[in-house]
Amino acid sequence: MSNFSTPYNTERDGQIEFFENYGIPYDNDDSVLIDNTDGVYNGNILEFKLNITNLNKVLFQAIKYLSKMRIKGESVPATILLVDLNTTTVYVYKSADYSDDIHKVYVGAASKDNEGFVAKMYLEKYNYSNMSDSGKVKFILKSKKK
Repeated sequence: MSNFSTPYNTERDGQIEFFENYGIPYDNDDSVLIDNTDGVYNGNILEFKLNITNLNKVLFQAIKYLSKMRIKGESVPATILLVDLNTTTVYVYKSADYSDDIHKVYVGAASKDNEGFVAKMYLEKYNYSNMSDSGKVKFILKSKKK
């Protein structure tokens, strides 16, 4: 049984509930909500959507954020987590698999003009309303990245 208040009306409501559930200190840690991302935590970049209908577009948005972070001289998170809030699904990607794309320079908003990008298959897919899968998501969020 899910502890989450789906369906969410706003992305922010789902994001806050996700952060609180996994103990991510978004309120008092300025390093979590940075660079207009939905969150960077412990080597993970998170991108939340109420519903992910096109993984390619959402992943490309995260890649653009990673490119901007790299250009600013910030550390690029090792793991990309795309979170579909209303289906309680997390898609896991490795940033290293998109190194060429992260090393490009993008102009404009990260959420715009994302048609045509074709992603590799996600590495893992978890339904975090399931206790076992939720534990795996927590492990990803809390473990050190290589």
